[in-house]
Amino acid sequence: MQAISATLLQAATQWGSQPVVSLDVRDERPRWQQLRTGTASGQVSQIVVALSTLVRARVTSAGLSIARVNQPALGGEEWVTWVTQHSLPLASSDVAVTVVGSYSSSTNCRVFFLSAAGSAASLKATESGNGFLSTSSTAATVAENQSQAGWLAAANECVFYGANGSALRVWRKPWSGGSWSEGSAWPAGTMGTCYGIGACWDPVNSRVVVLAARDGAVTGALYDPAADVWSQIEQLAPGGAAGAGAAASYRLPSVCYAGDRIVAAWVEALNVAGLRSQPVSCEARVYPHFGGETALDLRGGSALGRPNLAYRWNAYQVYAADEGSACMRTRFGGNPGAAQQALDLSPAAYALHADTQGSRLTLRLPNQDGRFNTLGAAGSAYEALKTHSTLLLRRGYQTAAGGETLTLAPHYILSARLLEDAGGGWLELEAGDGRALLGRWQAGEALSWENRTIRWLLEELCARAGISYSDNGAAMLGNTLARYTLPLGSSALEGVRDLLRLAGSVALMRSSGLYALPTADWVNASPAEFGANDEIHRAAYTCAAPEATARVLYGSLVEGCAEDTALAMALGMRSLRARVDARITTSGWAGAAAQAELKLDKLAARCEALTAPLRPELELWDPVKVYGAAALAEGTARRITAIEERWDAATGKFETTVELGMG
Repeated sequence: MQAISATLLQAATQWGSQPVVSLDVRDERPRWQQLRTGTASGQVSQIVVALSTLVRARVTSAGLSIARVNQPALGGEEWVTWVTQHSLPLASSDVAVTVVGSYSSSTNCRVFFLSAAGSAASLKATESGNGFLSTSSTAATVAENQSQAGWLAAANECVFYGANGSALRVWRKPWSGGSWSEGSAWPAGTMGTCYGIGACWDPVNSRVVVLAARDGAVTGALYDPAADVWSQIEQLAPGGAAGAGAAASYRLPSVCYAGDRIVAAWVEALNVAGLRSQPVSCEARVYPHFGGETALDLRGGSALGRPNLAYRWNAYQVYAADEGSACMRTRFGGNPGAAQQALDLSPAAYALHADTQGSRLTLRLPNQDGRFNTLGAAGSAYEALKTHSTLLLRRGYQTAAGGETLTLAPHYILSARLLEDAGGGWLELEAGDGRALLGRWQAGEALSWENRTIRWLLEELCARAGISYSDNGAAMLGNTLARYTLPLGSSALEGVRDLLRLAGSVALMRSSGLYALPTADWVNASPAEFGANDEIHRAAYTCAAPEATARVLYGSLVEGCAEDTALAMALGMRSLRARVDARITTSGWAGAAAQAELKLDKLAARCEALTAPLRPELELWDPVKVYGAAALAEGTARRITAIEERWDAATGKFETTVELGMG
């Protein structure tokens, strides 16, 4: 349960306290908008210099040229106003641009390209200390004897090179002094068939995020230039451990660091001519768990270029662009305006129903003056009211300390409708918690992972729907699955429920996202109390048979069991449930999972409900003790299996109904 002050708890356990209810709306979704369309005939790379100016580098048959875009959000001709630097690159060369030094202040830029050297190529760099405000006609050699068909990426002091049949290589050089030194090649061996590489500097962790499209799949790794150490290789697309299928490939990756997350993009191509070639973006708050995939409209011409990413730090803007087309999204943060948030709205009524399957929230806001008639429209005061925007509902009471509230776990708008009745106009919002978003994401292909912990898999599936994940470090969540598969068409929610069952845990939605709560830790929580102030308005008691009195779980050459003999004797029947799950590999794991399943089975043995003044601190699975209700066994252990909240300003109703199981 949430922490609650003594004054707020006192107000919440007696009738007649003055309710306080308000609503904030935050649009935190990765919503992109198209800025311009144009052709993509040459290779382009881009980076933001000194927080605000977008520097774009291009190689064509005419050589290397630079475009500086000071107002990229306008989508104007600055995007394609190219200034030639020199004609040293191969006409077919890839190109990479980077800032060297602090992202907040440095104007030191390098552009890398390949220059002909007989039948081979030299990797070269052109430098500018003022972000290419002035032209630069010279170039220094980084490395000789490279393939002319190589791919390039750069981040801070590093440049990366990859080509068919060779390892991905890295060179590093400080801005002033020294010479180019080669670091260790990445640990995945040769590239096979290479379709592009991307890199960005992570200034928080002082490391480079490197993506490589090889053999049809996009893989990633982290590189520490100071220690010259690589992390293990992770496959990012297609998801899971299986390589790309014969009909599809993923190519032309790009990546940028955007404040508190890594944003990546690539082109998803179907190898059957003319059917599909789609740029997509995704993001990861925790590497390598990417999600929030979004299609990008960069179809300005017949050719499809790399969807180059760049982050404009001072405006919280992420740009994706090829040579002629560009899209933009604004990350939530800084000082968001009406486009991203609406604060302190006053609902006239709301109803919440949360149970083990999910949570639904319905709110009604007065619209007699028509203020919400343009909700979601660009430029309106309530532009942030869009599907999947986040609702943060605060509920509480007026106390001696002022208006004290607690915030409900985030819910996400599923629908919004305008109503008219005798009372005037209304806006009605329907929302679900994070499990609703998990249910909406479905696997477009069978996803399989090998030798991953349950915790890692839960974080991966939650990220797919843009939901954060956390737990208390329980050992059960650290169990490793030799292979885990989410079938085609299955939702992330189905996968999460399956994994939680394997870990003997249940889902709890909090402000931080999905929290995995092991049932073994239930004994550690202090109970909430009802009835000490005679505040229970209604109470009901139902006695029923438990789902089971014993559980047997057969794993891979192991088994575990759990049994409540006292419950079986009282029932006059041994109700045994058994199942097989070969993914479980130790008897301790099987026994703990069986204990958890039996604990959930026993909740049905006693089903109670009570209504009291609204209790904002309560969450699912909280332990509860009840006093003073004649229909209920006083003081015995219970656990919350469902919560309903109701607020109606017209009638003054402000109450909580909880359903309780035998806990």
